[in-house]
Amino acid sequence: DIKLNVKDKTLQLDLKGNFIPGENPFSVLLGIPFGDTPMSGSIKGDFNNLNILLPWRGAEGRINYLADISGARLLPQIKGVIDVKGSILPFPRFAHAFRDFSGLVFVENGDFSIRSFQGKFGGGDVKGSGMLKISSKGLEKIDIRGEGKKLSLALLERTRVLADGKLNLIWDKNRFVLNGDLFINQLSWRRELTEKLSFSSSAYQQMQNKPGFFDALDLNIHLRADDNAWVENSLGRIRGKFDLTISGNV
Repeated sequence: DIKLNVKDKTLQLDLKGNFIPGENPFSVLLGIPFGDTPMSGSIKGDFNNLNILLPWRGAEGRINYLADISGARLLPQIKGVIDVKGSILPFPRFAHAFRDFSGLVFVENGDFSIRSFQGKFGGGDVKGSGMLKISSKGLEKIDIRGEGKKLSLALLERTRVLADGKLNLIWDKNRFVLNGDLFINQLSWRRELTEKLSFSSSAYQQMQNKPGFFDALDLNIHLRADDNAWVENSLGRIRGKFDLTISGNV
């Protein structure tokens, strides 16, 4: 739905529409002067189908956004805010997902500042912040940090850990890496020591059939346990502690 009007030497544009599939309405109001006067306007809308936005499927939630537009017609400035809330946010090749999550993002042109993010992950509480940078060439940078407590995770097949920790996801033209520092409160390891490490991802097995965004992700995760770490395999049942680093490609 488009409405055009000319008033006080200004072209006024009123645009309303919907991104499909699903109900994802948006509206745009613009005042474009015929002279050198700066333009002004606003954009607002909702996304109720997050699969439109993410490079993988399975997320359930909604996004509300609002932004103001001002400045020269050829180089307008955009400032706005994005409010995110949802029930599940899965990750390809990983058995766990964020649940009951919410977040607030401030936008200034191509810079996205994640002021707050919180949710449940592996049964524990997680909070985070960070930034994304987008240009006319596409996504340029990701730097997101998070920390969680009492997370019950299956990082590898046939393992289970209860951990506190911090993670930092970094992506740019030179690297794509997940750095982490996890303190293991409890560990159950039912693998042979000679087995190749592979992520436990059975909960989202359907996501592995096609190449995905996380295929090139490198890991650099420090794991530490002072006690209550149990290994059960052909060697027997052993209790101990460890200090090690997981590195390599997902």
